[in-house]
Amino acid sequence: MGQGGLTSVALLIAEELDVEWAKVQCVFADANRHVRNNKEYIVMSAHGSQLVRLQHPHLMQAGASARERLKEAAAQAWGVQRSAVVALQGVLTSGNRTGTYAEFATAASKIKLDKEPAIKTPDQWTLLGKPKQRMDIPHKVDGSAQYSIDTRIPGMVYAAVKASPAPWGTLKSYNFDAIKNHPSVIAAVELKAVPGKRGQPDMQNAIAVVADS
Repeated sequence: MGQGGLTSVALLIAEELDVEWAKVQCVFADANRHVRNNKEYIVMSAHGSQLVRLQHPHLMQAGASARERLKEAAAQAWGVQRSAVVALQGVLTSGNRTGTYAEFATAASKIKLDKEPAIKTPDQWTLLGKPKQRMDIPHKVDGSAQYSIDTRIPGMVYAAVKASPAPWGTLKSYNFDAIKNHPSVIAAVELKAVPGKRGQPDMQNAIAVVADS
């Protein structure tokens, strides 16, 4: 979600996957899926300008792993060693045989590698470090970009949160009776810090007022 994050993640994966940059599209990961599937993603937080500098190894590894699985799928189909298959710009080649990534994608999804491939070193990069227009620029310029505040779903409610101005301060009191008869107010929910948990993403003591507008 950070500045340029959509583009940098795509570049990190495309660098290893070896695909045509002009054909790359990005879709935001689903935060609900992460929560419902017991933290499915390695990292799903936004803080500290950490994306590229800390997350690039596993993102590049994903691209490298997919590339090698595609090569292995083609190798098995063609009866050759994976080392004899070249993956370049979305196309797999071995001798006079050729096929697109799409042709081998289903078979590749079932491949298990003996070990994961090493990621490229900077001197091997063809995309990273080169000037590329950010993917989100057109959407932000033409007004089609959808932000969280633009979301509307049936039965949607809203919450406004008030926390202590002092980090890890306690909640002394709140008076829900003063607003509970307001026609739009649904509930007040107390948020409680977990004792001993004081990391950047951890919950602090606060009160949330939930309403239908």
